[in-house]
Order: sequence, then structure tokens, then C-alpha cells
Amino acid sequence: QIHHERGEYGKAIEHYTEALHAGQASLGENHPEVASILNKLGNLHCEQGNLDAALKAYEKGLEVERAVLEEDHPNISVTLTNIAHIYRHQGRHQSALSIFNQTLTIQYRSLGASHPKIAVTLGHMGQVYYHVENYEQALDAYQEALRLQRD
Repeated sequence: QIHHERGEYGKAIEHYTEALHAGQASLGENHPEVASILNKLGNLHCEQGNLDAALKAYEKGLEVERAVLEEDHPNISVTLTNIAHIYRHQGRHQSALSIFNQTLTIQYRSLGASHPKIAVTLGHMGQVYYHVENYEQALDAYQEALRLQRD
């Protein structure tokens, strides 16, 4: 992680990959620590602009999280959000909205209807709706996000 923070991406990928293999060997394929390493790899690839590799790491991390964590665990919503952002950047707007909706479902169930993280997710959805020129849905999402931030 130090190499990652220093911007030494080659070394960071090497060390994360070693940690991933060691974690899988000692803890098994489906372990929360394995999911964490996969998500760190995804973050690193995303920072480098390698969205395909990031998406692959996030999707594998999500698969592990869903195997070992409760369905409403906050880590799952974070990973879903990361995937949705990649879809948005790739122009896969409907896929991004679908994933953001999954995130909202988890957030409503685990955090309650007025949590600030829900406002953030709604804001992201508003951006996607705006980008695809669905201004009514964008406005609805933004207004709900604003209402949550005021409460």
C-alpha cells in the first residue's frame, strides 16, 4: 500500500498481486481479506486509467464479498459503487444506473432512509441521468439528494 500511496504503481501491483496469491493460498479464495486486496488492485488500476483491469478486479472482489459477507454489508455497496463509476466512464449508462440502484437498495436496508451516503449515491445517479439527457430523472435524483442533505 505504501508503493500505491507513493505513486509507484508497478511495485504496488507487484506487491498487491503477491499479497493476493498469499492470501488465497493461506485463507482460501473466499475470504474478506482476499476481497479487500482485489478491491485495492481495482483502485490502483482505476487510478492508472486501466478501467478494464479495474473492473475485472472489482467484479472478482464483489464475487468474494457476496460469498463471505452479509448481503447488506457496507463493503458490498462500496464495491458496487466502484463498478458503477467504471460503467459510467465507459459510457455504459444503463448498467451504471442498475448498479447504483443495487447500491441504494443495500444502503436503504443497512443505513436507513436518511443516511448521507444515500444522498451521495443519488447525486451520482443524477449525474448519469443528466449525461443521458434524462433531465426529469436527474432533477428527481438531485432533489432527493438535496432533501437528504438538509435533513
